[in-house]
Amino acid sequence: DRRKAESMIWKMCMERYAGDDRVRNLILVKYKGGSAANVILYEKEGGCWKPILSGKGCVGKNGIGKQKEGDGKTPSGIYTVLQAFGICPDPGAKISYLQVTEDHYWCTDAEYYNQLIDINQCPHQCRGEHLIDYQGLYDYGLFLDYNRECELGRGSAIFMHCLGEKNYTAGCIAVPRSLMKEIIKKIEKNTKICIEET
Repeated sequence: DRRKAESMIWKMCMERYAGDDRVRNLILVKYKGGSAANVILYEKEGGCWKPILSGKGCVGKNGIGKQKEGDGKTPSGIYTVLQAFGICPDPGAKISYLQVTEDHYWCTDAEYYNQLIDINQCPHQCRGEHLIDYQGLYDYGLFLDYNRECELGRGSAIFMHCLGEKNYTAGCIAVPRSLMKEIIKKIEKNTKICIEET
């Protein structure tokens, strides 16, 4: 049943990284149905996972289980946090932090699909997300390695970011701004995020 499947995914994630000294943090996105989710940050302490931050969040308008670009779903599975970013200055991140400028896009064009680009280094008419335009939502966030192969049409720009006025996203995970800021300040390199299916 659904609860059993969820607990198996999370259990697998916890067990997989319990003995991996490179992974100190896990983020659990526990899907609750619709576009609702609970988000919990865990820290490893003596080989055990201890919850240190939690709050309510949301996922894609159409739930979990992303298959393609534009389906309004958040991918399920286990992913790696690549980098912290934000329109606002670095709040004290332990990992690499990109303060976005007018030059930064997350590209959806074939040549640079699902890649962060600086338009000065990759000049073209980019049709992707101009990150600085997302005031509020992208005040603070995390880039995730969903579709790391950059397979065209499979989905792009999957982030964890600040919650906006809507109670859903286009496919990302969103949490309250204060929680997003604290997560950035707490997590270390190689943090994993586990997004549970229904």
